[in-house]
Amino acid sequence: MARLKINYNYYQAYILCLIRQQLSHDEITRRLKLDFNVDISPRTLRSRLSEWKTPSQRSIFNPSPQVKGLIAWLFCDIHTTDPNILANLRSLGYDIPNLRLL
Repeated sequence: MARLKINYNYYQAYILCLIRQQLSHDEITRRLKLDFNVDISPRTLRSRLSEWKTPSQRSIFNPSPQVKGLIAWLFCDIHTTDPNILANLRSLGYDIPNLRLL
Protein backbone atom coordinates (compact mmCIF):
# COMPACT_ATOMS: atom_id res chain seq x y z
CA MET A 1 0.00 0.00 0.00
CA ALA A 2 1.35 3.43 -0.92
CA ARG A 3 2.24 5.89 1.79
CA LEU A 4 -0.10 8.87 2.15
CA LYS A 5 1.39 12.18 1.07
CA ILE A 6 1.20 14.79 3.83
CA ASN A 7 0.68 18.43 2.95
CA TYR A 8 3.22 20.06 5.26
CA ASN A 9 2.09 23.51 4.13
CA TYR A 10 -0.86 23.00 6.49
CA TYR A 11 1.65 22.96 9.39
CA GLN A 12 3.89 25.72 8.02
CA ALA A 13 2.81 28.45 10.47
CA TYR A 14 3.32 26.11 13.42
CA ILE A 15 6.74 24.97 12.18
CA LEU A 16 7.88 28.53 11.52
CA CYS A 17 6.76 29.53 15.01
CA LEU A 18 8.95 26.75 16.45
CA ILE A 19 11.86 27.85 14.26
CA ARG A 20 11.54 31.40 15.62
CA GLN A 21 11.73 29.90 19.12
CA GLN A 22 15.07 28.44 17.97
CA LEU A 23 14.11 24.82 18.56
CA SER A 24 16.19 22.09 16.98
CA HIS A 25 14.88 20.16 14.01
CA ASP A 26 14.67 17.04 16.19
CA GLU A 27 12.53 18.92 18.70
CA ILE A 28 10.27 20.25 15.94
CA THR A 29 9.73 16.77 14.49
CA ARG A 30 8.99 15.48 18.01
CA ARG A 31 6.42 18.22 18.62
CA LEU A 32 4.70 17.60 15.30
CA LYS A 33 4.37 13.95 16.26
CA LEU A 34 3.02 14.77 19.74
CA ASP A 35 0.70 17.63 18.78
CA PHE A 36 -0.62 16.48 15.40
CA ASN A 37 0.47 12.83 15.07
CA VAL A 38 2.47 13.82 11.98
CA ASP A 39 5.66 11.97 11.16
CA ILE A 40 8.27 14.06 9.37
CA SER A 41 11.91 13.19 9.01
CA PRO A 42 14.57 15.82 9.74
CA ARG A 43 15.57 15.62 6.07
CA THR A 44 12.03 16.40 4.92
CA LEU A 45 11.81 19.21 7.45
CA ARG A 46 15.05 20.76 6.14
CA SER A 47 13.71 20.41 2.59
CA ARG A 48 10.44 22.18 3.47
CA LEU A 49 12.26 24.95 5.35
CA SER A 50 14.43 25.51 2.30
CA GLU A 51 11.37 25.49 0.05
CA TRP A 52 9.69 28.08 2.31
CA LYS A 53 12.87 30.26 2.23
CA THR A 54 13.18 30.07 6.00
CA PRO A 55 16.30 31.67 7.50
CA SER A 56 18.77 29.25 9.00
CA GLN A 57 19.41 29.06 12.74
CA ARG A 58 22.78 30.73 12.14
CA SER A 59 21.14 33.79 10.59
CA ILE A 60 18.58 34.00 13.41
CA PHE A 61 21.31 34.30 16.06
CA ASN A 62 23.30 37.48 15.55
CA PRO A 63 25.54 38.20 18.55
CA SER A 64 26.20 41.76 19.62
CA PRO A 65 29.73 43.22 19.59
CA GLN A 66 29.71 42.84 23.38
CA VAL A 67 29.06 39.08 23.13
CA LYS A 68 31.70 38.73 20.42
CA GLY A 69 34.19 40.53 22.68
CA LEU A 70 33.36 38.21 25.60
CA ILE A 71 33.83 35.16 23.39
CA ALA A 72 37.19 36.45 22.15
CA TRP A 73 38.31 37.25 25.70
CA LEU A 74 37.26 33.86 27.08
CA PHE A 75 38.87 31.99 24.19
CA CYS A 76 42.08 33.95 23.64
CA ASP A 77 42.94 35.30 27.08
CA ILE A 78 41.40 32.75 29.43
CA HIS A 79 41.87 29.72 27.10
CA THR A 80 38.42 28.37 27.87
CA THR A 81 36.90 25.56 25.79
CA ASP A 82 33.83 26.16 23.64
CA PRO A 83 31.42 24.27 25.96
CA ASN A 84 32.70 26.31 28.91
CA ILE A 85 32.35 29.55 26.95
CA LEU A 86 28.74 28.64 26.16
CA ALA A 87 28.04 27.81 29.81
CA ASN A 88 29.66 31.05 30.98
CA LEU A 89 27.70 33.19 28.53
CA ARG A 90 24.43 31.46 29.43
CA SER A 91 25.15 32.01 33.14
CA LEU A 92 25.53 35.72 32.34
CA GLY A 93 22.05 35.69 30.81
CA TYR A 94 22.92 35.53 27.10
CA ASP A 95 20.55 33.36 25.09
CA ILE A 96 22.79 31.35 22.78
CA PRO A 97 20.80 28.49 21.23
CA ASN A 98 23.58 25.93 20.82
CA LEU A 99 27.31 25.34 20.70
CA ARG A 100 27.48 25.33 16.89
CA LEU A 101 26.45 28.99 16.79
CA LEU A 102 29.15 30.08 19.19
